[in-house]
Amino acid sequence: MNLILKEFQTAEFIQNRALQSTARVVVFPETVVFRWSEATDLFWEDSLKKLAAAGKTVLVGAGVALPGSAKYHNAVIIRGSTTESLLQRIPVPIGMWNPLTNGGVPMGLHGTGIMRIGGQRAVILICYEQFLTWPILSSAPLQPNILIGIANDHWAPHSNIPPIRLILLRLWARLFAIPYLKVFLAAKTAFSSGFRNFTTVGMRIFIVHRPNSANGASTCCPHRSTLAFALNANHTSVALK
Repeated sequence: MNLILKEFQTAEFIQNRALQSTARVVVFPETVVFRWSEATDLFWEDSLKKLAAAGKTVLVGAGVALPGSAKYHNAVIIRGSTTESLLQRIPVPIGMWNPLTNGGVPMGLHGTGIMRIGGQRAVILICYEQFLTWPILSSAPLQPNILIGIANDHWAPHSNIPPIRLILLRLWARLFAIPYLKVFLAAKTAFSSGFRNFTTVGMRIFIVHRPNSANGASTCCPHRSTLAFALNANHTSVALK
């Protein structure tokens, strides 16, 4: 019962933040919702209608169960003024993708990483994909004009993996000269309830940045057509206009 209550509180928190934000595009990290289904759409229906009426779009990291199996997709659910789903193309080998078992996340090398979001052609890299060349290089010919990297770092509290991932995200943005948005659930040693307890731990979501090709530094990129939502550990919101 406690787990169900936490998932309910998480859903309420995400919906309220999305509705309260002045941004047109609201982004939340990987797997902040355990499983998304038709029942989730029904539960969120009123909030999603309000978001659509306001011209807002929300991106939520979630698992999507595959009917008739123990497998699931690691996905970004896009709702509001846009209704789409983007599936992770390359999950972590063994840890998530394991062809020797009946569970885990299937591989989808030829899936799309591009979505039209808030008037932008966004390439979305989910966690492990930010370490690899194939996801970004296969999307580059489609000429994205913003890069969104989402992740959940709760499993790596004492690891160098999260900072390395962020460095790589900046490098991809610099290579293709596009702004980037990094959105991740921060690692904590006391993360006893995993992502379901994220509201008490806090998310680290950063504003859109454009890499400076001259010196590699990142500068804030509040250009007219890009709106993003930022939520720090104190649950305060920042929007680009």
